[in-house]
Amino acid sequence: MWIWVPVAIVLLISGLLPAHAQIADGLTVKETNYAVPPGALIVDAYGSRQTGEGPLFPTVSDAIRAAKDGDTIVIHQGTYREALPDIDRRLTLQPAPGAQVWLKGSKIVRDWKADADAWRHDGWQVSFCQTCFHPGNIDPKFPHAGLPEQVFVDGRPLLQVTRRSAVTPTRFYVDHARNQLFIGTDPTGKLVEVSAWPSALAIEWGGAGSVIRGLGFAHYSPRAEPGFGAAIKANADDLEFENNTIAWSAVKGLSVFGRNTKVRGNRFQHNGMMGLAAWRADGLVLQDNRFAFNNSQFFAQTGAVSEAAGAKLTKSRRLQISDNIFENNHASGLWLDIDVSNAIIARNVFRDNNRHGLFYEISANGIIASNIFAKNRVSGLALGNAANMQVYNNTFVENAISLLVQDDGRRNQDGQEIAQGNSWISGRTVFHNNLISGGVEDRDSYIYVRDFTGTLSANTMLSRSDFNGYYRRNANRPKLMAQWWGATGRTAFADLKSFQSATGKELQSVMVDNRDDHPFFNKRDGTDFSLTETSVARNAGRDLPPAIAKAIGISEQSAPDLGALLLPGRVPNASNQYPIR
Repeated sequence: MWIWVPVAIVLLISGLLPAHAQIADGLTVKETNYAVPPGALIVDAYGSRQTGEGPLFPTVSDAIRAAKDGDTIVIHQGTYREALPDIDRRLTLQPAPGAQVWLKGSKIVRDWKADADAWRHDGWQVSFCQTCFHPGNIDPKFPHAGLPEQVFVDGRPLLQVTRRSAVTPTRFYVDHARNQLFIGTDPTGKLVEVSAWPSALAIEWGGAGSVIRGLGFAHYSPRAEPGFGAAIKANADDLEFENNTIAWSAVKGLSVFGRNTKVRGNRFQHNGMMGLAAWRADGLVLQDNRFAFNNSQFFAQTGAVSEAAGAKLTKSRRLQISDNIFENNHASGLWLDIDVSNAIIARNVFRDNNRHGLFYEISANGIIASNIFAKNRVSGLALGNAANMQVYNNTFVENAISLLVQDDGRRNQDGQEIAQGNSWISGRTVFHNNLISGGVEDRDSYIYVRDFTGTLSANTMLSRSDFNGYYRRNANRPKLMAQWWGATGRTAFADLKSFQSATGKELQSVMVDNRDDHPFFNKRDGTDFSLTETSVARNAGRDLPPAIAKAIGISEQSAPDLGALLLPGRVPNASNQYPIR
């Protein structure tokens, strides 16, 4: 497995990493300038302390142990290799103004000896559980995903193997019986870092109201068991995580198990399974974050216990998810699963994810509005056993399938959840004012609706669909307008006209075929989604219900344009630009 050093790297291990999962960027911590309050506790192991600052501590752990409820801990520039004590008081942790602060779960390892075709370090006594993962979470193609160790050599991640003979220049092995580490690349003159702690910190119930902001966290190796496995564990209410970089956890970056937590402006990147996990996180606000290159260890993406995603949220209500970017995750970008209800998902970008851009599963009562779904490899938006979904004014570009609606027969047995609308029966989905452009292969379609039990009809699963715009450059991208399943099997519709005639849906929609010039956007290369002056998408939409307009953040409700109306950063449709590359 791997750990992160914050330097720019580009890595492709032949045959091990899919090309789309190449590490395309280095990581830094956002530059911040938080005010230092009087009486703040100061952490400085590097001699940066300013005259007149408060009590001084050499480690963050020392400062936390000394802090009282309501205190602020200010950390000066540097890398602090430590696991922090649990926080059970209301504290604020932040960097000094302008400082880059990393907390790392790794140690620098020296004293290597040549050992045949590898190098060996003796006396390594850090021990992680080697079986603390569910077998169902492991993809057979990547059997080492659940192993917790991570190694980097000068910023280059190495892959963990389970026998000495498999060590190569890109791999490492831990011999726990002999307390030895083996790496296959010469460490002479290089920085070698090896994970040594499972997690960075946990905020417990007494820490309600705490704030963690402006810090970097990397290299932690938590357990991969379902429900465990986060570098940072947020187990209290009313927490705030702002402008942090959380990267290269062996499993999960941040787990949220409390109410009314705000997660804003963070970067969740290169985490082994997922960037963020949340359970019973009612009132969660997820805003202006970037989730990229997560599931870097290639845990299983499907199955009863699968958790891999950019972010996965379960058993939570009243979610506000806006202005985020979910991209290049080797899984779905965002996965809402198991009794999620009343989620507003607006103004996000979901692009280049290996499965779905957004997966809303066995849940209900969602608003999905003014998002961009681009180049996702299974579907842009997937609704699985989801009820009462309102999908308005989204832009879909070159997804394998734009909208996927399905039901597999699972039914909720929880009476309280059923009363909230979580029956797990697909139905009452509204699909209006969306722009859908192209597919990738001739097997793809814009819309795919199927009940795998044969008891529901596509007409009830996608109950209303109209006022949408479709563009197909040629008859094979995608080949089909819709795949429509019923009790007698599949009906394939090649064009909008035949779909309208058979279903009575999409009567106010438009489909443009066989044109090289894009009928909607100023540019067809995915860098500009602004509408041309003569676009058929101008003022072609159905009037917006007030709840949809409010979710998007606009007041106009009559005859809106089709497609995303307000993008991340609240850029209005007049320019409607957002780089997709």
